[in-house]
Amino acid sequence: MPKLPEFEIEKIIRLLKEGKPLPDKHKEDLIQQLEQLKKSILFDTKKEYELTYADKEREVDMSEWYSQRSNEELSALKVFESSINQLANEFLGQRALNFYHEAELIAFLLGCLRSSNNISEYVNRTSMYLAHLEWPCLLKRRIDLVLWRPGTCKTAIDLWKGRSNCAKKLPLLAAVQVKRGPGRLTSWSSTEKDIKDLEKVDTFENFEKPVLYFLEWVDHGLQKHEHDHQTFNEIQHNLEEWCGKALNRRAFVISRDRIGFAYPKGAWLVDPLPLGLREIIS
Repeated sequence: MPKLPEFEIEKIIRLLKEGKPLPDKHKEDLIQQLEQLKKSILFDTKKEYELTYADKEREVDMSEWYSQRSNEELSALKVFESSINQLANEFLGQRALNFYHEAELIAFLLGCLRSSNNISEYVNRTSMYLAHLEWPCLLKRRIDLVLWRPGTCKTAIDLWKGRSNCAKKLPLLAAVQVKRGPGRLTSWSSTEKDIKDLEKVDTFENFEKPVLYFLEWVDHGLQKHEHDHQTFNEIQHNLEEWCGKALNRRAFVISRDRIGFAYPKGAWLVDPLPLGLREIIS
């Protein structure tokens, strides 16, 4: 869309300052300009990355996909991805012992989320959280961490009061599976179980296609242990391929000696990787 000429901008500014109503034409022009500005701020023009899909490389415009999300949804996703980065900076060397169990990793992420105003909303003057653990949205299976879509808390309360199973009815913004490799890298066969649970979430219309996150934290020095190099390369390849099959998939792996990756590259709103990380074992 072409930019408004300077005289039109000056006229709109003058009318706003004087508290006078804008003509319909100027309202439409202003709304279109603000929409254009919003996209520019959120995505720094077009955000593109190489997506491998069916063994064919193609460019994907992520701005179009993200533009379908509300500002509240984008803010919540940014908070979550920032929390991954915070945890990645803590998960280094002997400090990894502070996160001895998957539950401690998930609790850290939940604490970061619930400390943000973007992950709560008020219903009848009561603050309600959008982030929840062990969400029983699958048959006999739970997802480690979920974010409800903003604006769903009132619906959740109504379902809860009516003794309805809200876990299977509420739309989700994000579904997260967390894995902790104790002492060595988790095999692909074990990793794939969490991946399949995330894929099941994607099949339910009620959940409205949330962003699917697979996060693995390896309490292990990958660089020193050659027997893990092949497993790392296999997992890296398979997760990159998995992410390439749908725009709502994210994968993140990091070891305590700063080896890891985040896929798809360029698709994250906040880079989760800490400084000094290596993506390839030398």
